[in-house]
Amino acid sequence: MTDGIRRRGRRAAILLRAGLISLIVLPSLTAFAVPAQASTAKETCRHSLVGTWQASVETSLPSAGETTFVFRADGTIEPPPGEPVTDTWQAISCNYFVFDIVHPNLNGQGEVIGEVRGHQDGLLVRNHFVSRGTSVIYDLDDQVIRSFEVQVRAVRVIT
Repeated sequence: MTDGIRRRGRRAAILLRAGLISLIVLPSLTAFAVPAQASTAKETCRHSLVGTWQASVETSLPSAGETTFVFRADGTIEPPPGEPVTDTWQAISCNYFVFDIVHPNLNGQGEVIGEVRGHQDGLLVRNHFVSRGTSVIYDLDDQVIRSFEVQVRAVRVIT
């Protein structure tokens, strides 16, 4: 690998980190303006989160895996088979978005022993997105069992 490629990779990583850090600040600054921005984003943005995405997910547990996200135009995320719609997303601007998930936490026998709630701040660039956030595992008494960091990297599925 040449030094020029390494420098571009490092620069891209620095810019990406800076963008993700701004995601933490941006939502709090725009709390009252989000509906107008989201509406404007839908009307004027070149790229939208709406659609199907193939994603790699890494956590601080540690664990990693692949999944598919389907972001719907109504602000919901298609749930896994057999689960109710509980996941939502919202555009903050043309490139920034947030999403929240709530899923049952199952034991080895498939019994519900609580739930997992997560929040992600994301950056959309054309047909790719990255997001970072925290998920928390709760027991059936709504007591926190554990929290963990989650990072998602996704590519739009073109059909």
